[in-house]
Amino acid sequence: MATFRAATKVLAAIALVAGAIAGPSLVSQDDSPQSLSAAWSYSPLERPPVPDARSWATNEIDAFILRRLEGAGLRPAPPADRRALIRRATYDLTGLPPTFEQVEAFVANESPDAYGRLIDRLLASPQYGVRWGRHWLDLVRWAETDSYERGRVKPGAWRYRDWVIDALNANMPYDEFVTMQHHLISRHPPKHRVHDRPLRRRRRPSALRLRLG
Repeated sequence: MATFRAATKVLAAIALVAGAIAGPSLVSQDDSPQSLSAAWSYSPLERPPVPDARSWATNEIDAFILRRLEGAGLRPAPPADRRALIRRATYDLTGLPPTFEQVEAFVANESPDAYGRLIDRLLASPQYGVRWGRHWLDLVRWAETDSYERGRVKPGAWRYRDWVIDALNANMPYDEFVTMQHHLISRHPPKHRVHDRPLRRRRRPSALRLRLG
């Protein structure tokens, strides 16, 4: 079952691989039905042959990236040092900088799985849901006020915001996350299953009226 955390780890990689495979045809200005049916996103899934990436690549995704770089006459950037690596990962997953103690501990940790443990720790941080929940809230046009001409406050809007944040932090499956909101909008709340990791404020956002556009 697809989950938010799994999606977070691979979303950027999928975009890079899709671009590496599709090349310039990835983006098209033609939105006709014929063009859309031929777009890469509507094509059946298949496993393309992995390019020869020599010693630079550490995984198959790197191999596709290297092929595009070389095709453009570019070379890969040098590996980031450990201080830069922890700062990049922490900003990306939590939106906050690492502490001095966290940086020093990561630099001193020579374990081969140190980076993987770092990512797991950041994904387990409550700030992860805050950082990535904002993208979904932007998508559904969530706001605490009516904004624009009117500045009327929506006093209950925080409930939906917190529900989204908690859903990400609880690793709620994506299909459940979307289905619950679909039934909310259609005014037919589903009987959802009890989650293995209950949310801090386990509720459907049934008191809210979402404005999707």
